[in-house]
Amino acid sequence: MRTGPSRDIVAIAEDSSGAIWVGAAGEGLFRLTNTRRPDVTVDRFVHSSTDASSLSDDRVRTVLVDKSGVLWVGTDAGLDHGGTTSAGRAAFTHITVRSSAPLTLIDTAVT
Repeated sequence: MRTGPSRDIVAIAEDSSGAIWVGAAGEGLFRLTNTRRPDVTVDRFVHSSTDASSLSDDRVRTVLVDKSGVLWVGTDAGLDHGGTTSAGRAAFTHITVRSSAPLTLIDTAVT
């Protein structure tokens, strides 16, 4: 069984806990953690039409962790920020061309 991205890795970022975030074009976002050495845990985050806090799109273009530790993910559907809850569940807020001011985009694709 495949546990990580198979192709088209487009972005990599490390957060303050040492987790590695990997964006894959068309495959969503992966989080690699190494809390129990030597094992690496891989979690995958994808868009779900039934979950408003899921990733906005599986076509990830860029990933960044800012100096405050906030994870930002640019996708073909807009910009997501947030990350995961303490339970490890994805919890993203979306900024799109349809978002309320002052947080809005002029184009959906964020690179």
